[in-house]
Amino acid sequence: MRSDAHQSVGLWLSVQSLLRMRLNYRGKLFIRFGCVFLLFFAGVILIGQWRQRTIKKQALEDQLAGYIHMIDKAAPDTTTEYSGRLGSILPLLPRTIRVSLIDLNGSVLFDNVGASARMENHAARAEIVAASRHPYGSDIRTSHTDGIKYLYLAEKIGSRFVRVALPYDTEVRYQLQGDTPFLYWAMALLLVTLLLISGVAKSMSRAIRHLRDLAVTPAMAGDEQVFPDDELGEISRKIARNYRDLREKTLAIDHERERLSQHILYSREGVCFFSPTHEVLFFNGLFVQYLHAISDCHDISTATLSQEPFFASALEFVRSPPQSFL
Repeated sequence: MRSDAHQSVGLWLSVQSLLRMRLNYRGKLFIRFGCVFLLFFAGVILIGQWRQRTIKKQALEDQLAGYIHMIDKAAPDTTTEYSGRLGSILPLLPRTIRVSLIDLNGSVLFDNVGASARMENHAARAEIVAASRHPYGSDIRTSHTDGIKYLYLAEKIGSRFVRVALPYDTEVRYQLQGDTPFLYWAMALLLVTLLLISGVAKSMSRAIRHLRDLAVTPAMAGDEQVFPDDELGEISRKIARNYRDLREKTLAIDHERERLSQHILYSREGVCFFSPTHEVLFFNGLFVQYLHAISDCHDISTATLSQEPFFASALEFVRSPPQSFL
């Protein structure tokens, strides 16, 4: 008992881990498109099966309606000798068929299965109620007389109801059930469509993955790359073009910076660059030499430059707000 509980807990944890698993873009596309198609497919199958059962039931009821007309011609409502008149027609009908004649008040006049005199009133039977309002009335239920489930069909003819019934057995269920080969072909079509959806999701995810790789590592963008001819390909080409332009401009700036650095290093003047917070960014060798030449302190450096009195005027000029020279 304890091992079964442990197995159940382990299975539940496995299911939770699968649900929490992060799906890639291809998996999400496949699940979304697959769910939409499955809903559509299920709706088509249900409607198709319902329509097939309706048509088959209508065909069976039309067949029973033909039996009703045969019974009415053999035993019209002008006679009361039903057994004698119907005795010649019943052998021509299906062996398991049940025939009933019921007056407008619901009393059973004739029934080939049970004694009509001992049967209860049938005015409230569903098929009789429907036949009194419509051309035909049908119902599927278990008979109170013999306990057998029947498919009933009744029609109001003259001053009575003529009712026939077939046992709702395996044969009748088979006639009313859906088309099994249709289900097989539908399942095969479903499998093929899911494979096509998987292919479409793979193709779209490939473009998305290519775009993601380009955004994460733009250095891979090159002129020899081939992008898909769609919106994603257009975005990818735009990103690659922008990156190439940015790389070219960065290289040009680096080149100019290198030239400026070389110019400052070989300049005959001491040059030093400071940040807005007065931190030293860059200087050449002559700046350090000149700094030691004008300072009495031999330990002066660029780090302690802002603390030197002789440099106070320069710092005050730097810290003062800019003035217009116009």
